[in-house]
Amino acid sequence: MNILPRDSVTLVGDAHRLPFQDNSIDSLIYQAVLEHVQDPRRVINEAARVLKPCGYLYLEVPFLQGFHADPHDFQRYTLEGLRVRTKAFTEIDAGLSVGPLGALGRITRDGVSSSFANRFLYAASRFFAGWALSPLRYFDDLIKDSPAGRRLACEYYMLCQKTDL
Repeated sequence: MNILPRDSVTLVGDAHRLPFQDNSIDSLIYQAVLEHVQDPRRVINEAARVLKPCGYLYLEVPFLQGFHADPHDFQRYTLEGLRVRTKAFTEIDAGLSVGPLGALGRITRDGVSSSFANRFLYAASRFFAGWALSPLRYFDDLIKDSPAGRRLACEYYMLCQKTDL
């Protein structure tokens, strides 16, 4: 499901008003969704409405990432903020999905490429900077459990379960 029609999208809809019956879905995956909705509280409540009892909700949200409107970009989350948003659920697992070195690579790539107004130079610099900096992300595993890793994450994830029966 996506808010915009695309070739690979089979259902177009809005997460604020899911087109499903109450207690009808086993699991939902919101990967890079919450930052793009105007009312994240309503989106989480809609997830709770449509999930079956003991249904699963998986979320990935950005923290240290550049603005990326598709079509909109409204907010960023800390892991603690994500926990507040999902307090009606039981947390099963949570942590970093992309660490601080991944954030450094993405922000540097975006900074370099954004200095070019020419579309070709923008795309070429984005590609080459991304390629040159991509090995940084492999070192995130070494620091993901450190205080700095948790404070400077690029993205967080959470797996939680609907517990009201």
